[in-house]
Amino acid sequence: MFTQFRPIIAAASEAEILRDPKLGGRLTLAAEGRIEIAYAPFEHVVPTARVVIIGITPGVQQAGNATAEARRRILAGDDDATALAAAKVYGSFSGAMRDGLVRMLDHVGLNARLGIPTCARLWDSHAHLAHFTSALRYPVFLDGENYNGNPSMTRTPILRSLIEDHLAEEARMLPDALWIPCGGTAAEGVDWLVRKGVLDPDRVCLGMPHPSPANAERVQYFLGIGRERSALSPKTNPDLIERARAGMIAKVQGLPASVASTTRTEVVAAPRPREAVPAAAKSAPRSAPVVVPKPAASPDRLVVEIHEAIRADGRFQEYREPTKKLATYRARPSGAVFGALMDGKDAVTLWLPASEAVKGAVASEGIAVPLVSRPYPNPAKPDAYGRHSNLKAVPELRNAALLAVPVTSAGQAIRVLAALA
Repeated sequence: MFTQFRPIIAAASEAEILRDPKLGGRLTLAAEGRIEIAYAPFEHVVPTARVVIIGITPGVQQAGNATAEARRRILAGDDDATALAAAKVYGSFSGAMRDGLVRMLDHVGLNARLGIPTCARLWDSHAHLAHFTSALRYPVFLDGENYNGNPSMTRTPILRSLIEDHLAEEARMLPDALWIPCGGTAAEGVDWLVRKGVLDPDRVCLGMPHPSPANAERVQYFLGIGRERSALSPKTNPDLIERARAGMIAKVQGLPASVASTTRTEVVAAPRPREAVPAAAKSAPRSAPVVVPKPAASPDRLVVEIHEAIRADGRFQEYREPTKKLATYRARPSGAVFGALMDGKDAVTLWLPASEAVKGAVASEGIAVPLVSRPYPNPAKPDAYGRHSNLKAVPELRNAALLAVPVTSAGQAIRVLAALA
């Protein structure tokens, strides 16, 4: 199918794709009543995957990110298989939901069982261990909006055909992987495959909340944080979540032991329930307290977590003595130097080399890609540096073209920084 739509994707601009992933109907596959199905490059299957993460259907953001990445790969001269693989990983669970998903997967110990410091690595260095998919492979829209489960995907023929034609095919290709649907709507499609005998129920983990920020209360309860049981709203069923969490832990531990030995990364324990820092940051040994820039007031926990996560990740090393606001690091093995600037008690901006890889990582997190920052931008004011003066103290950053990227969690920071390693 990619071959059919390749010329259309290549001819569109990235801005057009991100604004309207359906490209004005040029990528529409089918329409029936209020339902429209569009094409986006999500057909790649990872044959080595040990875990399958299933969403409902790619939303506007995910479809736009994947199609834009496919376009970049086409223009770079990549073949179809390479373009599809890159687009699939780039667009899958992109945006704010990825952080919550990673935290839940780490919480049940999947990272430790796969032999990786955090499940965030499933989107970069260990992408061969995971297959990301949706109950409905291609983007589905209802009255032009993202489909959210109504009408039922298994009782609506046009939607059920996506399960029969695509999800069932993937299940036959990956019968030994552990299948983890995100939320009850995605689980409906997976459960349909179980009832039809296509999937072994022992390979399916049901009940994990959908990682959308709109579902924050359920996600937090799954993680053991947030409101106490007695204070939960009626929409959250604590018994169901507790059973699902216990079942997931048991099935994750049941993954073949050989899985953990397929990587060279040290196996680490899952984070404690109330931790928000990636497992790598909490489990890595530290010989000295983490050094962070010293603000006038005590640093917010977010600032400390981000600096701890960077310092604990083996791909990065501290580069220069931090100033009052700026800490600098060097990425291994690329040698790229970057800064982490504290903009306030609860805000951190990463100053990163302005590369296409970094821009792609930023976009995949749902962050608006900033304009490239260059020093002394105003010819009428030749002495005006035009950006934070702390950067002038770092030779590699002083005159470089940089991107100022605001980050809101340690996990998000590490995923963006992976583009430098």
